[in-house]
Amino acid sequence: HYFYIMNMILEHQINHQIATLAGLLKRQTYRIIAEERLEITPEQWVILHYLWEENGLSMGDLVIKSRKDFANVTRIVENLKKQGYITKRKSRKDGRSHLVYCTKKGQEIKPGIEKCQKRSTEISLKNISKEEQATLLTILCKIENNSLDYLNESATSPK
Repeated sequence: HYFYIMNMILEHQINHQIATLAGLLKRQTYRIIAEERLEITPEQWVILHYLWEENGLSMGDLVIKSRKDFANVTRIVENLKKQGYITKRKSRKDGRSHLVYCTKKGQEIKPGIEKCQKRSTEISLKNISKEEQATLLTILCKIENNSLDYLNESATSPK
C-alpha cells in the first residue's frame, strides 16, 4: 500500500526522475560548453561523436546510433553542415542516399568536446562508486531497451 502511495508522488516516479535528470544534464552540458567557448550543442556533439568513430555514415545510421528521430537528426546535420563541421556526399553504392562526413573543422573541435564531456562526467558522478555506476548503467540499459522494444513494436503494428 505504501509503495502505491509513494508512486503517486511525481518525484518518486522513475520516468519523471530520468526526464528531469536528462534536462539537468543538458543544462549542465550547455554551461560547460559555453565556459569553454565552443559553438556547438550537446545534440550536435552526439552526431559528431558517431562520425569520429566511423566517418561516412548514412542518415539512417545516425538515427539508429543517436536514438533520435529522423527529423531531429536531419535538423542537427544541416546545422552542423552550415557551421562547417560536416559535409554530405552522395553514396557511391546508392546514389539516392547521402553519407555524412566529419570535416577538418569537425575533427579540430574534438579535444574541446572531449574536455567538456570529461568535466560533465566528473561533476555528475562525484561521490558515486564504480559499483554504483555499473549498476546504474545496467538498469538504464534495460529501461532503454524496454522503450526501444515498445517503440519498434508500435511502429510496426497496425493502428
